[in-house]
Amino acid sequence: MKTTTTRTTQDRLDGIVRQVSALGRDRSEWELDDLDRLTQLRHLVSGRLHDAVYSLRDAGYTDTEIGRRLGTTQQAVSKRWPGGGRYVGAAGRYRKPDADTT
Repeated sequence: MKTTTTRTTQDRLDGIVRQVSALGRDRSEWELDDLDRLTQLRHLVSGRLHDAVYSLRDAGYTDTEIGRRLGTTQQAVSKRWPGGGRYVGAAGRYRKPDADTT
């Protein structure tokens, strides 16, 4: 019987970190075309970071907590990823607008 393994986000991230860390350890391996692929990778990671920040906010994390993990400030998080809801208080929380109010 075949067993299915469920990979978590953490498992996938660990694998990606290992693969990226192994890239280009020998400087003579790099070619000019590799810059295109690295730029594509940077854009993909940036998009997933965007998704992660908004998901974490939806889960109740503050910009202050997110900023600490990113090694930056609450203000930097708020500026780079503006809230989709109404900013509430100094804790850096966002509240989604009520469907009834406009």
